[in-house]
Amino acid sequence: MRDAITRRLRERHDIDLIIAMGTWAGQDMAALGAPVPTIVASTSDAVGAHIVASAEDSGLENLHARVQPERYQHQVRLFHEIVPFKALGLVYEDSLFHAETIARVFNGAKPRQLSQIWVDPAKIALNLDTARRIGFDPPVDILLAADEVYEDK
Repeated sequence: MRDAITRRLRERHDIDLIIAMGTWAGQDMAALGAPVPTIVASTSDAVGAHIVASAEDSGLENLHARVQPERYQHQVRLFHEIVPFKALGLVYEDSLFHAETIARVFNGAKPRQLSQIWVDPAKIALNLDTARRIGFDPPVDILLAADEVYEDK
């Protein structure tokens, strides 16, 4: 895929923006020097994967990747304070961060000029059925603070 994209960029010049999904795709585009505006999505550690130079600067004029320092550590610490768990399942986010970045690029911004740092909004979701199954009785203050409460009926 990398070779096909490289040939197309060199020969056809018909790509306005690339969305590189995942760490490997982001690494490939960074290695190519991001010859067109490139948004790297769905990578958990763009700095550690050497896709971008740092959290503050991608290092390439046409490259942008979302970087959220200590994202997972923060989520796990917060959840552990609320529920002192021994095992933990998958945590994920659902946000329009990349859509806003792409809109700004299409409106003339250079990817490198846009901030890569994204901070999760403070949000608590509680699944009451799961809480019951694991024997957790959430305190009233947790119920009041929860942004989303799920319960099968």
